[in-house]
This record gives sequence, C-alpha cells and structure tokens, in this order.
Amino acid sequence: MILNPITERMIQGYIDRPHSSLLLVGDEDDGASDILSHLSKMLLSNENKNNSIILEPQDNKGIRVEQIREFKKSLISTLGRGSGVARVAIIKNAESSSHEAQNALLKLIEEPVDRTALIIQVAERSKLLPTIQSRCQTISVLPITEVQAEEYAALHSVHNNKQIEQMLLLTKGKAKLFENMVTNEDAGKSVGDAKQFLGLPVFERVAMQKQYDKKDTLLELCDELEVIAEAAMHMGNPRSTKRWHKVLKQIRVVRSQLKRNVTVKLAYLRLCVSI
Repeated sequence: MILNPITERMIQGYIDRPHSSLLLVGDEDDGASDILSHLSKMLLSNENKNNSIILEPQDNKGIRVEQIREFKKSLISTLGRGSGVARVAIIKNAESSSHEAQNALLKLIEEPVDRTALIIQVAERSKLLPTIQSRCQTISVLPITEVQAEEYAALHSVHNNKQIEQMLLLTKGKAKLFENMVTNEDAGKSVGDAKQFLGLPVFERVAMQKQYDKKDTLLELCDELEVIAEAAMHMGNPRSTKRWHKVLKQIRVVRSQLKRNVTVKLAYLRLCVSI
C-alpha cells in the first residue's frame, strides 16, 4: 500500500490518539479499502481483532436512515472495562446517505459509543452535511509523489521515467489505480483502447459499436477518455487544450444522456462523431 507521506503521518497520528470520529476522504482508486483495513488492524488489539462492524450501500442504493439506526443499535453491546479502542465501526461511501440518514449519522457522532472508533469514508466530502464535517477529524488521501511512483515502478521492473510520469498523470496519483496500472496489463490495455479510439476516423469508431453496446462498457470508455484528456491538459500543450476541453464536454453530455436513459447506441454514436 502506497501512501502519500502527509496522509501516512495523519493516519499514524489518529492511530496514536483516536479521540474523535474520523472522516476519511478517498475512493477505491485511492486505496480507501486498504486504508480502512489498516486502521482496523492497528486500532484493535489481538483479543479484539475481529471486532469491526461495516455499513455500506447495497445494490448501488444509498444508505437509508433505517440502516444508520440499525447500525447504531448494533453498537450498544458492552465492551468491558478498559481505555483503549475495542471496536471499530466503519461507514463506507457515506456520501450516498440520504439527508435524513445523514442527520441520524450526526446524532451517532454527537453521542459517541464507549471504546468505539467511528470511521466514516467518503469519496466526496462536499456531499456530507457541514455539521458532520465539522465534528470529525478529517484525513484526505493525497496523491502519491513522483518519488514514490518511481520506487514502486522499479520494484516491478519498470524503469522508463517517461512511462512512469505518464502513468502517474493518467491515474492522477491515485495509489491503487497506479499500482494496478504498473502490475496489471489489462489496466494499461484499457487506456490503450481509449487512445486507439481517439485516433480512429469516425466510421471506424462507429464500426466498433458492439464493443460498447452496454451502459457499463460505454461508461468505462468515458472514464478512460476523461483520464487521457485531463492528463493531456495537465501536460500543458496550449495547441491541444481546446480539443481536450471539447472531449471532456462531450463526455459529460454522454454521461448525462445515459442517466436520462437515452439508448446506449445513440449515446455511443454521439461520442463517435463529437470528439
């Protein structure tokens, strides 16, 4: 697990003194699940090592108020005497919670359970109530550094600095995504497919429609195109900036169409002719 040095220091600081509820800002590409596992392991002693409770959205639905209330009830059990953390309670993707559920979560934060560390993970902090944010210690998962990227890549026999720099830009320094790109040929292939798509004339893109005839695969293509466009803009070639702005705009339009249940075929055809 690669951690930005600042993020690592903040995590260690919380492990040493877990006084309040923790708000962890980061997603799966940042390695949020690995960090949560690490926190549980370090906060709990051997006798309590399995004493963790996790609440997360089910079936791509947001967390409901009833789930927060049931989660709170599950924390009522007595943990015995002592002063250290004896239980870790984790809420994943808390930004998916309804407004009512977030109010229930706020009550849980304001009425801490004895010897229980409450860790709330979100991909986007801004989607949480300000009152929740203000009552938690916040740790943001920062992008990994160039030195860390080079060291990790070297462990996997990747020594081309230009290639490493490109991977770091494409992944926006997200640790888990970078690790996968270095070690997983399929991850690199996906970005390669998106690059190929950009280089094809419109009629050849249209001929590839069967590869992207499902909503999930088309959204994956949009994600990969977005990564390439943002990385290209970051590299700062003024002549190409206008083009990449256009690509990003059309990706947003296609995503919006899919949310409105426009057919996948029509959304794909728009993408083919508009970028």
